[in-house]
Amino acid sequence: MLIGKGGPMEKKILIVDDDSLLIETLRVILKKETDYSRILTAGSGRESLAIIAKEKPDLVLLDMSMPGMDGLETLREIRKMDSGVRVIMLTGFGTIQLEAEARKLGVHDFLRKQLGIEVFLKTVVKFSKEIKNGVRGEGKKKPKILIADDELEVLEILYAFLVLKDYEVIKAGNETETLAKVRRERSHLVLLDIRIPHSGGLEVLKRTKEIDPSVGVIMTADSEDMETAWKALELGAHDCVTKPFNWEYLETSVLSKIALMV
Repeated sequence: MLIGKGGPMEKKILIVDDDSLLIETLRVILKKETDYSRILTAGSGRESLAIIAKEKPDLVLLDMSMPGMDGLETLREIRKMDSGVRVIMLTGFGTIQLEAEARKLGVHDFLRKQLGIEVFLKTVVKFSKEIKNGVRGEGKKKPKILIADDELEVLEILYAFLVLKDYEVIKAGNETETLAKVRRERSHLVLLDIRIPHSGGLEVLKRTKEIDPSVGVIMTADSEDMETAWKALELGAHDCVTKPFNWEYLETSVLSKIALMV
């Protein structure tokens, strides 16, 4: 289905998903809130390939999980046809292995379906500006995240997870190192252990916000620390995630903050 009239300089976006209700919702939102002159839709991977070959869209929103030809298989075929088209994967769920494979195939970003409309629009608009300004996706500056925890194992696990998600990641193991890197690195987001030595997470949160009021902070905490975590939220923390980590929730929390900052 095509929306809008053709034109030599028109901007085109293609939504590929087997959920017709979601497609219609996204179509209405994009028509109202963005400057795309043509909004194309496809209900399957195979249908999308024919549209891409004919219409050559500027951006493709591609569902990861579809019957028949799934998102990864569709992405492989898209890359054979057009190595440069920007593709954002829409995921309701996923695995590290699937995401790693998609990144190898040149996906430009991931959006979880449970994220709010504001985050969705922010991401689409960001890519629209890149297209307009001729910025290649692989050359864009990565969002920067500082992880602060005195447990080496936690630092390494978080580092590996976030690097895979295509963030620039910095590590700190105590209060002094954390605050020094908040000053020096100007990260977009800090993942801050609520028990970070020496003063503890609440004090480090306060000082972090004094140094850089714009930085986002997500607290990490054991389940028994949730009372303290509520205080952190009152002091301006964006969220609190518990250990052991629910990786899908952590990713959603990080993305929902990063997408509104970069």
